[in-house]
Amino acid sequence: MTKPLSSSTQLKPGCLLLFLSPFVFVGLLLLVNHLLAPLLDGRAKSIEWGSVFGGIFCLVISGIAYWAITKQSRDHEAARKAILGIEPIIPGERVLKPDSTPMGKLVALILMMLFWNGVVGVFLYQDYEMFLRGEAMAWFLAIFMIPFLLVGLFLMGLVAHAFLGLFNPLPVVTVSAPVLRLGGSLDLEWKIKGSVSRISRLTIAFEGREEATYQSGKNTVTDKNVFHSFVVVEKTVQQEMGSGRAMIRIPADMMHTFKAPSNTIKWWLKVAGEIRNWPDIESEYEIPVLPAEMKASSWK
Repeated sequence: MTKPLSSSTQLKPGCLLLFLSPFVFVGLLLLVNHLLAPLLDGRAKSIEWGSVFGGIFCLVISGIAYWAITKQSRDHEAARKAILGIEPIIPGERVLKPDSTPMGKLVALILMMLFWNGVVGVFLYQDYEMFLRGEAMAWFLAIFMIPFLLVGLFLMGLVAHAFLGLFNPLPVVTVSAPVLRLGGSLDLEWKIKGSVSRISRLTIAFEGREEATYQSGKNTVTDKNVFHSFVVVEKTVQQEMGSGRAMIRIPADMMHTFKAPSNTIKWWLKVAGEIRNWPDIESEYEIPVLPAEMKASSWK
């Protein structure tokens, strides 16, 4: 099953500081401006806590975002070394770790919401002061801020959606080996922790994705394509969803896991559970795929 290419902007850790630098600058500017105002004015002046609050958010959330994205890059680099045999791969049964957990998604969205609404809140506070002073520009700024306020409300909705997802049944997937070789097979076992009766359809699929990164003007663009996808498990009877076993088979003529500076090929196991009138279950697990001719000489 092939899907069309889609484009998205990718921020590499190397240019992440450049992306975050305006927010760091705004945070430092707000703090310096308001905390040192009494000294600069030569008289006592109350600190505008709204601006200080926004400044602290600019600094703290920027630091957290930088740490999170660079950590993801380090994790991917460790996986690449394991695939190439630079680091040993220990064989045996293994419980897969999802690419992101419901709690991780919630925390990421909360940080994004706080960051966005914190910065927008600083300008709203300034606009409020302009209204109190009767400045005509206050109306222009208020109209200008409407799209940013709508984005903030949308992020709040995403946070609420992710919070509800915390109460979903949790899939646990165990595989017979940590990697899969082209032309080979892999046994998997799944268990659903929680109320299985809430799930109307359970699907487990295995798909290969290609990502090609290139420069388009000043932006770094990544084209993504699912070049192979097949359903491993599909259940609609609730008694069969709670647990089970299946086998993943991959043709020998497929492309193995590959990582280069501008091209990446990864294989993912996707677990999806449909829940009526509630956020669905969505979990993804990366499974490295080795070339057919590669010998696992580094295994212990």
